[in-house]
Amino acid sequence: MADIFISYKKEDRACTVQLSEAFRAFGLSVWWDDRIDVGASWDEEIEREIRAAKAVVVIWSPGAVQSTWVKNEARFGLNAGILRPIVAETCEIPIEFGHIQAADFRPWTDPREHASWPALLQSVEALVAGGPDAQTPLTSGASFVVDQRGAGTHTTIQAAIDDATDGTLIAVKPGTYRENLTLMKDVALVGEGEGDERPLVDGGPEQALQIGGGKARVKNLRFVNSAEPAAGVAAPAVRVLGGAPDLSRVHIQSPTWVGLFVMGAAEPVVRQSVIGPCKGDAIQCAGKCKPVFTGNKVERTTSPGMTVRDAAAPEVRGNTFTDIESNAINLGDQASGSFVDNTIRRTAAPAFYVSGFAAPEVRGNLIEDIYGNGICVCDNARGTYEGNTVRRTSTTAVVAADDSAPQLLGNTIEQVEANGVSLSGNTTAVMRDNTLTDVGSQAKRFPAVFIGEHAAPTVSNNRLSRVRGQGIYLERSAPRAIVNDNVVE
Repeated sequence: MADIFISYKKEDRACTVQLSEAFRAFGLSVWWDDRIDVGASWDEEIEREIRAAKAVVVIWSPGAVQSTWVKNEARFGLNAGILRPIVAETCEIPIEFGHIQAADFRPWTDPREHASWPALLQSVEALVAGGPDAQTPLTSGASFVVDQRGAGTHTTIQAAIDDATDGTLIAVKPGTYRENLTLMKDVALVGEGEGDERPLVDGGPEQALQIGGGKARVKNLRFVNSAEPAAGVAAPAVRVLGGAPDLSRVHIQSPTWVGLFVMGAAEPVVRQSVIGPCKGDAIQCAGKCKPVFTGNKVERTTSPGMTVRDAAAPEVRGNTFTDIESNAINLGDQASGSFVDNTIRRTAAPAFYVSGFAAPEVRGNLIEDIYGNGICVCDNARGTYEGNTVRRTSTTAVVAADDSAPQLLGNTIEQVEANGVSLSGNTTAVMRDNTLTDVGSQAKRFPAVFIGEHAAPTVSNNRLSRVRGQGIYLERSAPRAIVNDNVVE
């Protein structure tokens, strides 16, 4: 589920596209009805998304003010206290919404270039971070106050957790708390302060926080395990063993190992947080966990930004992965999950490395400036890779090898000095409706699409332009390949 629901009239689609891109550039996830799945009940999906959103942004225009659907969606946002309207074109806003100040984006241009953008962004970010009453302090009404200087009800966080009952709000004052927290209650644990002034929980050689169950809310805290663990001991900074906790606006780092480890049947939601730097993976997902990651920044890790293994199935939407010294996302075993609308930049290995029998859904991601492949699918891996943009990779942009069988659909591949796509081994990949532009170099005239001798892919309806080598190369005629209806310009 996304942070922001955009309500609009179809005539304003171009505005909606630009507005959603602007929000996503700032790490916010966005939903509008361009992603309703074929065969889905569109009214049910719209209702599900708007109820889950933290902000409803309505684009007012002459068409929108006449739309029953737009007004219904605006009314929902108004009643929930999360309505943030904008005006894209002069119109008469319905009277019931007239008391809500609308951000003026007339005449329409790129939202980020408009004078009204900073205020709109700040208002929406406040909603996403703090809920409908974003002006109320995060810790207002706390039952317990933790202050290591003795000015609260407790001096340690764990003591407050132990004394709390379900529903308790625990406020944590700024400071460094050298504790190994265990949390299994439905409490809210909220830090005061901003940025590096937020409370820091330092677990030393062990995890700073372990969540074993329940639906706890953890917000506005920092976690680190600053000391090397004992030999043979694996200690992430934060471990989630079970339950469905909500972690927001947290900063997790581990100079010794993994930042966040989710395992078992845990279903946490992690949003608007920073994970990294880490000596190991920023995030590991194992077991049968189904975590949700949205609007996070994963950065500066020496191992993969995220490793997904066993039968884990995360939902990873609208996150940013940057400066990763390995793969951004590594899937193996029988992992699955959805990876949608993420931005991946500056990795030292393939952005997506998918192996084993993994079968993810990878859609709408921006992958650029990669030292390695943008997407590599090998072994017996499957999955759907659709609508992604892959550009400026140091080697082949998309690889399907071994006995893999990915669906490569409607992707854009550009500015690649090697092959755009390589299909080798015994792969039975389907490559359809992709666009490849500016592939190869004058010095290295690679074909845009390489098909190995034993490969058996289906390659159809792709468009290739500004290719400096051969458009589609079939090694030794690649007799098992099906190649038709492609356009080479």
